[in-house]
Amino acid sequence: MTKWKVIRVPEEIYNRLSELKGEDKAFHEVIAELLEKAQAKDRLAPIAFDKAAWHCFELVTSVAFLRAYKQLGLEDKVKEQLDAIRCVADQIEERYGVETEDIFEAAKQYAESGSKDDVILLNEVTKAVIKYLFMKVANSEA
Repeated sequence: MTKWKVIRVPEEIYNRLSELKGEDKAFHEVIAELLEKAQAKDRLAPIAFDKAAWHCFELVTSVAFLRAYKQLGLEDKVKEQLDAIRCVADQIEERYGVETEDIFEAAKQYAESGSKDDVILLNEVTKAVIKYLFMKVANSEA
C-alpha cells in the first residue's frame, strides 16, 4: 500500500506542474518523471561526450583537409582524405548508429567537382552528422 504525504509548493510551480501533467497524468507522476530526468543528467558520462567529440574532430579535420587538397589540386591527397572520411564515417555509424552515407557521398561529389555548391552541401551534411551524433550520445546516456 502506498503511503502519501502532502507538500506545499509555490503557486507558479503548481501552475507549471499543471501544464506538464495535462489530463493524462497525476502530479506525482510528473514529479517522478522530472526527478528521473534530473538524475539521468547527473549520470551523463563525460567519457561518452569526450569520445564523440574526438570523432567529430576527426571528421571535421578530414573534411577540412579534403577541401584544402582539392583547392590545391593535390588529387592523390584528395583520395587519401576520401578514405579518411569513409573510415571515420564508418566508425560513427558503427559506434553511434548515426547514418553517415550522405557525408561520404557529398565528399565524393565535392572531390569530383570542386564546386561551391558541393562544398556547401558537404559542410551542411558534416554539420548534420555532428548534430545527430551528439543527440544520440545525449539520448543514450539519459
